[in-house]
Amino acid sequence: MTGETPYKINPTHIAYTVRDFTKKDTGETDSSWLKIGVAWLHKDGHGFDVQLEAFPVNGRVVLRTNDDRVKELHKQLRRKSAD
Repeated sequence: MTGETPYKINPTHIAYTVRDFTKKDTGETDSSWLKIGVAWLHKDGHGFDVQLEAFPVNGRVVLRTNDDRVKELHKQLRRKSAD
């Protein structure tokens, strides 16, 4: 990972916009999720670089882990802290 920019590796998180709505036929509430970008966890684990393809009108962005990438990064961080 040394010397690589975040954009050359798989993102650690996926960015979504989430819109809550009520179903007309049942009255139940539900949510619609749309992928709008990605994010990379900083090497120190204290922040993110975020790249959005769109910005939601309601301003709500949800970041969810890209599970395979996060597991790999955690292993690397543990190895570094053990040194």
